Amino acid sequence: MYGLKLAMTALFSGAAYAASAGDWRGRSIYQVMTDRFALPAGSDLSSCNVQDRTWCGGTWSTIRENLDYIQGLGFSAVWISPINQNWQGGRTFWGDPYHGYWVQDVSMLNEKFGTEEDLKALISELHRRGMYVMVDIVVNNVMATSRTPDYSPYMFKDASLYHSYCPLDERNTTSMYACWMGDEHVPLPDVNTTHPTVVETYKTWIKELVTKYEIDGLRLDAAKLVEPSFWPVFCESAGVFCMGEVFSDNVPYVAGFQSQMDSLLNFPMQSALTKAFATNGAKNMKAIGDTLQSIQSKFSDATVLGNFLENQDVERWMRYSPDVETLHNAMAFNFMSDGIPVMYYGQEQGFHGTKDPENREPLWHSGYALTATYNLTAQLNKVRTHIVSTTDWATSKSTIIKTDTSYLALMKGQVVSILTNIGVSARADLTATVATPYRTAMNLTEVLTCKTMNVPAGGSITVNYVNGGQPAIFVPTTLLKGANICFKEEGVALTSALASSTVSVSSTASISSTVSVSSAVSSTASVSTTASSSIASPSSAASVSSAASASAVVSDSKASASTTSGSASHSTSAIIISTTGVPTGITSIANNAANTPTVEAAHGASTTRGISISILTASSTTPSASTKGDASSSFPTTSVSSMVVLSTKEASTTSNSPTSTPTATYNASPSKGSSGAVEQSVKAESTAAPVPTTNKPGKCTKRVSGGKIDKARGCRIRV
Repeated sequence: MYGLKLAMTALFSGAAYAASAGDWRGRSIYQVMTDRFALPAGSDLSSCNVQDRTWCGGTWSTIRENLDYIQGLGFSAVWISPINQNWQGGRTFWGDPYHGYWVQDVSMLNEKFGTEEDLKALISELHRRGMYVMVDIVVNNVMATSRTPDYSPYMFKDASLYHSYCPLDERNTTSMYACWMGDEHVPLPDVNTTHPTVVETYKTWIKELVTKYEIDGLRLDAAKLVEPSFWPVFCESAGVFCMGEVFSDNVPYVAGFQSQMDSLLNFPMQSALTKAFATNGAKNMKAIGDTLQSIQSKFSDATVLGNFLENQDVERWMRYSPDVETLHNAMAFNFMSDGIPVMYYGQEQGFHGTKDPENREPLWHSGYALTATYNLTAQLNKVRTHIVSTTDWATSKSTIIKTDTSYLALMKGQVVSILTNIGVSARADLTATVATPYRTAMNLTEVLTCKTMNVPAGGSITVNYVNGGQPAIFVPTTLLKGANICFKEEGVALTSALASSTVSVSSTASISSTVSVSSAVSSTASVSTTASSSIASPSSAASVSSAASASAVVSDSKASASTTSGSASHSTSAIIISTTGVPTGITSIANNAANTPTVEAAHGASTTRGISISILTASSTTPSASTKGDASSSFPTTSVSSMVVLSTKEASTTSNSPTSTPTATYNASPSKGSSGAVEQSVKAESTAAPVPTTNKPGKCTKRVSGGKIDKARGCRIRV
C-alpha cells in the first residue's frame, strides 16, 4: 500500500484548500463517523455497544493517527462527522449525541472530538498526504428536549429566529421548510433560514470556519428541508465544494437541487443498484440503465454526484444482501461510472448493521483486517486515480452498452466494466458477451485479476462465470503505462526467452515488489511431475508464494528457471507471471522480431520483500511449503504437483509434498479472488498498509482441513 500512498500524494499534493467541484471530481471519499473510527492507544478494544447510543471515544486525533488505514484503501478525501458543539444537557431518551448531528452552538467545536489544535492537526496531516477533508454541516435545525426550549445556550438565542413548532410532513413543501424534525423526546427546532439575521450570521460563520481550518468541502445535512434561496448564498460564502443530502430516489426531484449547490449524494442510483444487485432485490439490471439515463438528462453535472451504497442513515449492504460479490459488483459500478465514489467506514469490513444505531459500529471491532473488500477497494481506487490523472475519463459520460437479466456492461471513456448480480455461486451456463468499440487485436487488461487479452475480430469481450460472479473491468493496456497496476514497476524487471524448450528467468536490481512466476497447463499438454532443484546460495534462499488458476499463454514441453546459484526443471506447457497474493495471475506476452516472447510481471501494491520465483506443474495434488518472517495464511489453490521457489528473502526451506497445502506469503496486493477466497488480515508489523496503532492483533493464521477454514485470533474470514 505504500506505493499507493506515494502515488496519491504526488498526484494530489498542493491542491488542498478552497477546492471547487472540478477539484473534487477526480477524488474518492471515505466517510468516517468520528466517534466510531479509532480509539486512543491503550483503550479497551472490546468497548462500545451500539445499543447504548453513547460516546465510544473516537476523536480527531485518533483519525489522524490512523490515516494509513484510509490511505491504504486509496481514498483521497475524508468526510468527518459534524465538528460543532452538540447538546450539552445530559443523556436523552434517544441516548447521547455521539454522531454529531444534535447541534447546539455551531460557533463552538465539539469538545468530545478534541480541541481546535487537534482539528487543525488532522486537516494539516490530510493536506500533507495530498488528501481533502469534507466536513458535515448542520444548519437546518438545532436539538432540544422540549418543544418550548430555552435558546440561551444556542448561537441563535432569540426565539424569533426559529420557526414555531409544527410536526414535519415531507409531502408538504411548506411543512418541509418550516416544521420540526424529531419527536416528543428529542425535538429538533427548525432554524428560519430566510431571516436576514440568520442568513448573514451563517454566511460569516461558514466563511470564517472554512478559512480558519482550511476545509476543502462541505456535506450539507438535510438539504431538502432548507429554503432554496439559502444554499447558493451559503455555499458562495464558504467558497468550497458543497454536496447536499436529499434523501429521495426521485431523479427529477433530487436534480432540482443542483441549481442550489455543486453536488448531491446519489440516492437515486443507490436505490437502482439495490434493485439490480442485492440478493433481496428485484434483480432488475435495467433499473441501472434507466436511472443513469435519467440522471444524465436531469442533473446539470452528473460527474460530481456522490455515489454510495451505505451511510449512517441506511442499512448496511450486507444486511439485506449478504453475498459479498453483490457488494463488489455494486461497488465497481460506483467507482467506474459518473460521479465521486463515497464509502461509509466499515463497508470494507463487511459490517451488516441495520438502521440507526446498528449501522454505526465501532471499526476497531473488525481488527482493521485487510479483507478482500479492502483490497478490492484499494485496486478500484488505484485504477480510477490513474485514469483520472491521465485521460479525460472523469468528465466523460458513462454509457450502458449491454443489459441482460444477469449482467450489464458499462463504458466510460475507454474503460469497459462488466458487472453481474449472480453472486458468489458458479454459473458455468452463463457467459457475458459484450460488443465494444475496441479495435481488433487491441490488448486489454482486466485490472481486478490482471489478466490480459487481445480483442478478437468484431470487438466483443467475453466473460464467463465458472468461478462465480466477480466484476470485470477492462482497460486498454497502453493506458496503464506508469500506473504500477498489474505490470512491472518500481525497478522490477522480469524477462523470459523461449529457446528450444527452455525458458530462462532473470531479475534486475532495485527490487520493490514480490513477483511469482508460475506455470499452468494447457488443455492439450500432458504433464510430468518429475522435478529436480538446487538452491544453495546465501543470497538467494527459498521462500513461498502461491498462485491460483491462470490462463496458459506460452505453450511448450519443458520450462526451467535459474539464478546464479540454482535451477529447477519441470515438465509443463505454459508459464505465467503473477503477484504473490493475487489469486489469478496475469501474463502480457508480445513476440519481438526474433519471435521471443516477453513476459511482463503483474504488480499490485508495493512491498520490499524481494522477488519470489515459483515453478508449478498441474496435477491433482498440492505441494507444501513454508515461509518465514511474514504474516501468513493457508490457501486452497489450483492443483499442482510440485513447487520450487527461488527468492531473495531471508533463509527458509521449501518442501515438495504431494499431499499438503501451500502456505502463501501475505502480500497486500489489491486482489479479488474467486468465490470462497479467504479475507486476509495481517500483523501490525507486516509490509501491508499499516493497521491503526490502537489495535495490534497477533499473527493471523488460518487452517484448512477437510475443505473447512478455521478462525484464529485476529482474523476475519469468509468461505
